[in-house]
Amino acid sequence: MSEGLRRKLERQTRHTDIICGISLLCAGTRDFEETASTLLQMVGEFLSPDRAYILRDHPEDCRYERILVWLNPAVEENARLCEEKFGYYVHYSKENLDHMSFTVEKPLVFSDVEALDEPYRSYWLDFDIKSLISVPLIVGGTLWGLLSFDRHVKAAAWEEGDVTLVQSICGIVSAAIERLNMELSLYSARETLRGVLDNVPSGIFWKDRNHVVVGCNQKYADYLQKTKEEIIGAHDTELHGEANAAKFMREDDEVMDTLTPMLAVEDKLLLPDGSEQWLSTSKIPILDKHGRADTLLCVMEVITGRKHAEIEMLRRDKELSEAKDQAERASLAKSDFLSRMSHEIRTPINAIMGMTTIALASSTPEKTRSCLMKIDKSSKQLLGIINDILDMSKIESGKMDVQMENVRLDDLLTDAANIISVRAEEKKQRLSVNVEPGAPAVFRGDKLRLSQILLNLLTNAVKFTPDGGQLRLDVRAERGERGGALMYFAVTDTGIGIDPSQQAKLFTSFEQADGGIARKYGGTGLGLAICKKLVELMGGEIGVESEPGKGSRFYFRIPAQVLSAGEAGLARAEAPDIKTPSRVDLSGRTVLLAEDVEINREIVAELLSGTGVTLCEATDGAEAVRLYSREPNKYDLILMDVNMPVMDGLEASRAIRALAAPQAKTVPIVAMTASVFREDVEQCLSAGMNGHVPKPVEVMYLLDTMCKYIAPGKRAKAADFDRQSLLPHIDIASGLAALRNNEKLYSVMLRNFLQSGLYAELMRDGAPNAAREVQARKLADVARNLSMRLLQEAADEAARAFASGKYGVECGKKLEEAYNATAQRARQYLQATGDLPQ
Repeated sequence: MSEGLRRKLERQTRHTDIICGISLLCAGTRDFEETASTLLQMVGEFLSPDRAYILRDHPEDCRYERILVWLNPAVEENARLCEEKFGYYVHYSKENLDHMSFTVEKPLVFSDVEALDEPYRSYWLDFDIKSLISVPLIVGGTLWGLLSFDRHVKAAAWEEGDVTLVQSICGIVSAAIERLNMELSLYSARETLRGVLDNVPSGIFWKDRNHVVVGCNQKYADYLQKTKEEIIGAHDTELHGEANAAKFMREDDEVMDTLTPMLAVEDKLLLPDGSEQWLSTSKIPILDKHGRADTLLCVMEVITGRKHAEIEMLRRDKELSEAKDQAERASLAKSDFLSRMSHEIRTPINAIMGMTTIALASSTPEKTRSCLMKIDKSSKQLLGIINDILDMSKIESGKMDVQMENVRLDDLLTDAANIISVRAEEKKQRLSVNVEPGAPAVFRGDKLRLSQILLNLLTNAVKFTPDGGQLRLDVRAERGERGGALMYFAVTDTGIGIDPSQQAKLFTSFEQADGGIARKYGGTGLGLAICKKLVELMGGEIGVESEPGKGSRFYFRIPAQVLSAGEAGLARAEAPDIKTPSRVDLSGRTVLLAEDVEINREIVAELLSGTGVTLCEATDGAEAVRLYSREPNKYDLILMDVNMPVMDGLEASRAIRALAAPQAKTVPIVAMTASVFREDVEQCLSAGMNGHVPKPVEVMYLLDTMCKYIAPGKRAKAADFDRQSLLPHIDIASGLAALRNNEKLYSVMLRNFLQSGLYAELMRDGAPNAAREVQARKLADVARNLSMRLLQEAADEAARAFASGKYGVECGKKLEEAYNATAQRARQYLQATGDLPQ
């Protein structure tokens, strides 16, 4: 036998031995890394490469991770070159991948890198690789990694059969990896199932035909107070005793014989210690491949607590009935508490708001005026919160009534728009009102509650709409399902919108769209809940349509009795004149004021100072009775606080009515108090009072109430002026309404307008369009606040023209005419009121 043939046979034998050894090594391995390390050493010592390694493929970022490496100890530079040139990752490109063909079952083999074409020659030389065998490891039909052997000292041809040997080894390793992956998946699935079973709230176990437990979960083991090892393999009699086990086995046999599940059967067991226990048990037969039941799956739950609770519920019926009576008593106590709180909170707020009104009308320095205006705003916000809480309490206790009256639609919408426009203009928002044809001019409804609903919806729209947004109020008449008339109101905004999942919370007391809303925008969360209650109280419905980021539309419908043309005309004719302190003359009238708080007396005196009335003051009810009894002919009307020391207003009113003087039976007594619940008003009337004025005192409401009982005298100079002559340039009525009919403040604002120089600055030659646009918008805002409609429109048009670069002669002429005419009428009004600037 030739030396070459002998050597070839020895090498083949060695190949076979290596393959057999590796097969045995991988057959039962649980440690892939240890097995693969041994494999690399065995093959490396046989093939004599410089390096051998297993690479893990990461196709998502085109790299191979070196997970194992064998370095030939005969090559001293191996370790250094392996770290410097190879590292722990090998990055490749799609072009390299096409060259290496590692995505298919095809090895990459070359004996001399110099024989390769560019750029592949340079690619391998970068790693100091001169000869290479690299065979893909395919697991589950996918490239898992590479088994590679290389030489970097010098190129050398590989022996015959070396590639085949490496391919065979790769097949063995791939199978081992796939087996390990499968075992890992099975182990994970088994552990997941065990975790599920051990964490369900019911005891689960399964038995064979001989009533021996085959398996169970932890809940069942806990129930028996045993370990799983103690339970598995045990018979029913060992676990439950003879009596209970006999019952269980009869049930088991029936279920397995009839193949009919037993579901949620409740049983009472007697435990060895003599106590009772209730169980709810389900038993389901598990069939083998022949259709016979060889296993019984059981689900058990202890329901002793539930059964005892049912007995307890019967026992507590009587207690619940008593609790109901107690709750009703608590509700009455709550109402009394809220009534007391109403007085305690409203009294200081009345002082704050009243003194603020006086200060705003005085000639104080500008800084003081600014501070007082902030105090006024804060106090009104606090009052709004209190009113919301009190309104909700009245609604829930059934003490909120609907007061039907003739409602003029124009007045309703104008009042709402005037109030809300101030807030909208602060945020540069545009408010439009759209009344569709066919809407009645006058209808029957509760004007106060309608105004409250509209203002709440409009206030929310302003609050949740960014600066520069759009607001729209739509009104129309509709026909109801039964033929009756409906009034439809809708407030639409371009605000933040509301997620559908949050919309259901909007009309719930104390709730808003989410926690972040209250932190960012504030509010009690009662407004929409009150609106819903009020709408339902009027027999209507309320709803919302919204989408996050696209704004919202809140709408409501209420039944309304539409007046005929004749009735509507009569209602308009009966509409009362707007009263202001400067228009009412009560000269020659004497009023007795009973009020224990000095600052409140000062406020009333100031509010009535322009009417000419003579005001006498008493500091408590007893003093009021003494003053009136001495001179009963002196007083035309009594303003009576209710909560006072010594003698309260109710007792004082009864005492006055009981006096012998004939005038004591008829003199008008008007309650002036922070107690505003219906029962509070009824108490005042029962005590002999004629009317009721709530605190904080609104001057116009006070004047209206007083004028019901004492006729005013002559009207003041400002009232004689024909305000209609100022239209359409200045709408004095609307301007005053926006300022709560404060004529002094309105006159101050008119004087400021004439002296501001806004128009002169706007028309200054040489100013850039951007600056003139700003001045035009300022002028428009001022005109809007003062109800100067034509000037506002002209200034808005000029601002748009400056912004677009289209300002021209015609636009300037229109603005000049509007400004001159408006300024002329402002001077006429100020001259008539005696407030013409010097």
